Parts: sequence; structure tokens; C-alpha cells
Amino acid sequence: MYAACDLTHANPYLAAFAAGSTMASLDPVAAERFERFGDLLSETTKFAALLVFGALITTDRIADLSVGDWAIAVLAILVVRPAAMLLSLLRTSLPWQQRTVAAWFGPKGFASVVYGLLAVQAGIPDAHHVFDLVAVTIALSIVLHSSTDVPIAKALRVEPPDNLPGTPDEGDPSTPAHPGDETRGHNR
Repeated sequence: MYAACDLTHANPYLAAFAAGSTMASLDPVAAERFERFGDLLSETTKFAALLVFGALITTDRIADLSVGDWAIAVLAILVVRPAAMLLSLLRTSLPWQQRTVAAWFGPKGFASVVYGLLAVQAGIPDAHHVFDLVAVTIALSIVLHSSTDVPIAKALRVEPPDNLPGTPDEGDPSTPAHPGDETRGHNR
């Protein structure tokens, strides 16, 4: 698939997606066995990308941003994205607390990094300034959202899903099923 995409100058991400989808459809057992490794690989790749992205945000890059640029970054995080999410969730049956949390945390991801890099590669006027603005917005978002996820989850009494990477296996009696069980003992 990748060779076909390379020969036709198609998007290589499309090839990877099509290959994964095909594998999961043709052999669900192989897909299930790959899932744990895939989750680990995905998380490792995200951490590596964040490391590289963080290395690009230097004091020299952000020193040239004006007060207006910082205001745009803050407005994007605190007003624009939450308002767009709340609007998109208007007709859902979610309780207001869940709508608010969804508006605060999502959507976000590496697409913003890609869009910033596309602006630089496209040769638009002030492309580097646009990238710096995108970079500082993403950096602020990472700091704000990463420092509020646990307190918000605790306030809403949200338990982490059991199927997260690194979660103890329920079939393994040597590992506690829930955090804190190792201190309470296994008498249930």
C-alpha cells in the first residue's frame, strides 16, 4: 500500500490507515494482539513529537510575539475552542458538566502542529510569525490542559478506563485491579 501511495504521490498517512484498517478487517485476532503494542508505539511517538515540538519553542522565537499575539493565543484556548465545542454539543443529551469538560479539553491534537508547519512550507507572508503564534498557542494549551485534567477528573469523580496502556491486567492476580488496592489488601 505504501509503495502504491509513494508511486502515485498520495498521502502516506492514507496508506498506513488503509493498511491498518485492512489488517483489522481481515484478521481481528492479529489486530487485537497488535493493539497493546500499537498503543505503546502511539504513545511513544506522541511523546517524541512533543519533545521535538517543545525544542522548537525557544525564548528567541516567542520574544518577538506582541501582546496582541499572546491575547489571540489565550482567546483561542479560553473562548474560541470552547465556544465551538459547546455549539457543536448543543443538541446532545450530555449533562452540562460533561459538555463543559468537553469544551475545555477538546478537540486538540497534533493537527495544529501540522497546520503550523504547512503555513511555513506554503510560503505565505509572515509564515514564521504564524508558526510562532500557533506554537505558543499549542504550548499554552499543553500546559493548561495537562495541569487541569486530574483536578477536573477528581472533581467529577471520573475513574480512568480499565483498558489504558499500563493498566493492570484483570486476569493477573499479582496486580491490583484499581489504584490504591495494593495498600488496602485484596479482601473484597
